[in-house]
Amino acid sequence: MAEPRRHSERPSEEFGESAAGAAATAEHAADSAAATAEHMVGSAADTTKRAVDSTAAAAERASAEAARQAEKVGETLANQTEQIAAGGRQGLHQAARAAETGAKAALRSGVTIADGVREIATTWTHYAEEVMRRNSEAGQALLRCRNWNEILEVQAGLLRDNMHAFLDQSAKVAEIGSRMATRPLEALAETEGDRPR
Repeated sequence: MAEPRRHSERPSEEFGESAAGAAATAEHAADSAAATAEHMVGSAADTTKRAVDSTAAAAERASAEAARQAEKVGETLANQTEQIAAGGRQGLHQAARAAETGAKAALRSGVTIADGVREIATTWTHYAEEVMRRNSEAGQALLRCRNWNEILEVQAGLLRDNMHAFLDQSAKVAEIGSRMATRPLEALAETEGDRPR
């Protein structure tokens, strides 16, 4: 009966050897898998590092390009702002000159009109004084009259003299009015000629 035991021991030995071989194979497979995993992790790490480096370089280039573009935009805006400001200053200077020219023309026109009004008032005042003097003289002449013919003669003379005086005064007022109408236009024309273009 000893043999059957050997036989029966043998499968255990074989099983033990087999198990040891399987363990060694499993260990070798595990080492190989670990090495492969380590290699893959290293390769993945290298790939990730290259991708990060590449992305960082691209980001740096993009940042530099964006900075250049921002600088160009800033320069363009600065130039446009300067041009607008220069145009604004020029426009303000032109507006100031135009306002000054207009004020001078208005002043000349105002002075001309005021002078004309003063002349008309003076002319009518002289006319009124002359009419009053003539009426006073005619009143004294009427008191000296001795008949109807002399009275009619004094009154006709008074009417004739007052009518001539009125027509003379009207002609003077018309002349002054004409000057009042043309002088402001002349002042504006002078001012227009003085204005820089």
